[in-house]
Amino acid sequence: MLQYIFDGKSMMYPIVLLFVIGLAVIIDRALAFRAASRNNKKLTDDVIEALSQNNIEGAADLCTTIGGPVAAVLLVGVQKFGKLVGTGRSVAEMSAIVKTSMEDFAPQIIGTLDRNIGILPMVAGLSPLLGMTGTVTGMISSFDSMATQTNLEATAVSGGISEALITTAAGLLVAMPAVISYNIYSKMVEGYVGEIDKACTALVDFIALDYKEEA
Repeated sequence: MLQYIFDGKSMMYPIVLLFVIGLAVIIDRALAFRAASRNNKKLTDDVIEALSQNNIEGAADLCTTIGGPVAAVLLVGVQKFGKLVGTGRSVAEMSAIVKTSMEDFAPQIIGTLDRNIGILPMVAGLSPLLGMTGTVTGMISSFDSMATQTNLEATAVSGGISEALITTAAGLLVAMPAVISYNIYSKMVEGYVGEIDKACTALVDFIALDYKEEA
């Protein structure tokens, strides 16, 4: 592996750096999504069940205990709802305020999920360009060697050609996992946005349509 890096010469170093950066982002986001994975449908149902029994504290404890992005947004809604209960506001007012509080908080949670994902397109776009630059410099080196040789030998141009092929291949190999990971992670973020929307809608609908305050 090191020999390939040396054979690729100077253009291999930024390509290797991009590889390290891309790999770090891929691993970091994989761990983040794994930690965020929850049964969000069950969580939402359990929270609403607790609220239907006027157990606001229990609903908040569920969100805190289970954790994850959906739970964090629900917790904001439950806590806001708890502050509104007993203030004399109508259920329509309470549901609107709870909805607004969750909508305002949701982008912060989504931001923690897609943090640094935008680096992957940069890695995917820049590494092939560096590889092609290495190809050009390698071919220039080969032609320079040819121009200075009276009796052309294969060894005179093989170094430049090797540099050209190695940097091209390296650039593509670095770009491919970055492209694949970016598309997968973007879909996962979209999935969490959908789950957050569903949970928020379920909570707001419960407050607006089914909540009955204790006498």
